[in-house]
Parts: sequence; C-alpha cells; structure tokens
Amino acid sequence: VADNTLFRLASMTKPITAIAVLILVERGLLSLDDCTSKYFPKIKDIHITDSNRNYLGLPKNLPTIRNLLSHCGGIGSNYDKFSNMTDADRKTLDASVDYMIRIGLDYEPTTKQQYSGTGAFDLIAKIVEMISGTDYLSFLKKEIFEPCGMVDTTFTPSAEQMGRLIKMHI
Repeated sequence: VADNTLFRLASMTKPITAIAVLILVERGLLSLDDCTSKYFPKIKDIHITDSNRNYLGLPKNLPTIRNLLSHCGGIGSNYDKFSNMTDADRKTLDASVDYMIRIGLDYEPTTKQQYSGTGAFDLIAKIVEMISGTDYLSFLKKEIFEPCGMVDTTFTPSAEQMGRLIKMHI
C-alpha cells in the first residue's frame, strides 16, 4: 500500500448517497418523506412481484426516500430479479431506474428491511440528479469529494487510477 493506492468503496457508496440526499434536505429541496412517485410518476403503477416476476398484488404504500435509504422500500432487494437485466438496462442510470420500476417491488414497503445492493440507491441517485440539475457523480464531486479532498474518488476509474487500485481479497 502506498500513499496513492486506491481502494474500492463498494457498499460505502450508500452512506455517500445518504450524505448527498441530506445536503438536499438541508437546502430544503426535498424531504426524506417524499414519495418516490413525486419523481417517478410510473411508480404509481408498480406492483409487488416474486423472484420470477409473478404478480403478487398492489402495494398499500409507495416507497419514500427514507424507505429507500433504510433498505425497507421493497426495491432492489431480490437478486434473482436481476438475472434478466440486460446490458441496455445497465447502460445508464435512467435505464436502471426504468428496469427497477418495471420489475416491481420485492415486498410491501416498510414491512421489512432487506438490503438493496443497488436498486434503491439508483433511484435515489436519479432523484439527486433531477433536483440538482447535474449528473450524480458531478454532484458528489462538487459537494462531497472535492471539499473533503477526495480527488481520486470516482465510479469510473481512469486507466492510471486502475493501475493504483488495490487488488480485491478473495
């Protein structure tokens, strides 16, 4: 390990995303209790589905930003549903969000807490983009990374940065 060695953030992106949301809350631009349908009108038609995307019913409540941040919004918790995700579904944040809404909720929001590896946080990242008027990474760089001196923090490392990235454990 050297002074310029880079490490993968992995799930530490979730607290960073929470900080981005809290910046916007502090500025009065959103509330943790905002319903996701405020930002994604299509979510009003979402339903609960099982691992095979079979219809299980309509939710009584739609997830809020708070629900997504606390892993109890029902989005992106069922990894079996990701098996049908195509490269096109992964290509952009918009495509990923559309996929998450299209495949349905994994359970009724607030009825349980189940880790969301990416799905819920893709929705939150898109909300940050919509409110800030800038792409997610630019917002993080300007509002969090640069003020903290985190000049090498990125989701897409350059070739030079990849050369300084420490190997993952196995």
